[in-house]
Amino acid sequence: MIHSTCWAHILHLTAEELRMGMPEADRFISSMKAALTKAPARRNLLLQTLNENDRAAVLPPVPVLTRWTTWVAAADYYWNNFDAVSKFIAISASDSAAMARLKQMLDSHEMVQQLERLSKVYQGLNSSITYLQNDNVPASSVWLNIKACEELLKCCGIQSTKLEFYFYEKHPAVQFWNDVQFLDPRKAGESSQTSLPDALANFSEDQIPLEEIVKYKLLASASVFATDPFQFWSNYKFELPTLSALALTALTVPASSASVERSFSQLKRLLTSARTSFTNENLETHLKILYNRNSPKESDDSDADG
Repeated sequence: MIHSTCWAHILHLTAEELRMGMPEADRFISSMKAALTKAPARRNLLLQTLNENDRAAVLPPVPVLTRWTTWVAAADYYWNNFDAVSKFIAISASDSAAMARLKQMLDSHEMVQQLERLSKVYQGLNSSITYLQNDNVPASSVWLNIKACEELLKCCGIQSTKLEFYFYEKHPAVQFWNDVQFLDPRKAGESSQTSLPDALANFSEDQIPLEEIVKYKLLASASVFATDPFQFWSNYKFELPTLSALALTALTVPASSASVERSFSQLKRLLTSARTSFTNENLETHLKILYNRNSPKESDDSDADG
C-alpha cells in the first residue's frame, strides 16, 4: 500500500496561498462581495453596466473561503470585466462602506496587476483540479499535470511554496507518481530504461521478468493501443501477464479523494432529518442508486478541497 496525499487538495491549498499573497486583490474581491450581498439594486446596476459595455450580463462568482479556487475564479471574472466593473463602481450612488472602499481602490495599480496575474493562472489551475477529481485519470498523467501547474505559476511570476514543498519534500508518494509513467505505453519510447523503477518494484507483489519489460517496450512502440494505457494493458494481459497485472493496478491508483468525499456529500443529502428511520440496508441501497445515477458533472466536484 502507498500513502498518497490528495493532489486536488494540494492545489486548493495553492489557491489559498495565492489569496494570502495578494492582499490588494483579496481586499477588492471581499469588498465586491460585501457590496453585492443582499443588495439587489446594486446587482441590477452591475448587470446593466455589463450589458451596456458588451459584456455577458452575469454576476461574479461568489468566493467561498473553504473552496479556494472560487476566490481565484472571482479574480478572473473581475480582471476580464474590469472596465465594466470600474464603471459600475464609479456611477454607483451608494454610500456604503464597501462601495467607498471600492472607489478608493480603483486607482490601485498593484490591485489591478494582482488581478491580472491571478487571471493568467486561473484556467490552468482550475482545469488541473477538475482533471484530478476525475475517476478515470491514468496515474501516469498525474505527475505531469502537477508539474505543468508549477511551471504555469512560475511563468506568471508566482512561486507556490506549498506546491513545491509537497512536490519535492512532503508528499509521501511523489516518487511513485513520477515512476508510474514508465507503465504508460504513450511514453515508453521516451526512455531507454529496461528495468522497473524503484517505486514500482516496491509496489509490485511479484518479481517482474526482464523479458516482459523488454517485450513491453517493443510492443508499446508499435501498438495501435498506445494512446490508451488501460486498453493497451488489457489487450496484452496474456502476453505480459505479470507486468500487466502491476500496470492495471498502479495506473488506477486515485490521485485525489474527491470520489470518496463526494459520496459523503451524497449521504448527507440523502440522510435528512425526515429519514431517521432508514435501516442500514435501505440507506446503502439508496446511496448506491443516488451516487451511480449522477454523472461526475452532475455531482458536487468541489468537495475535494477538504
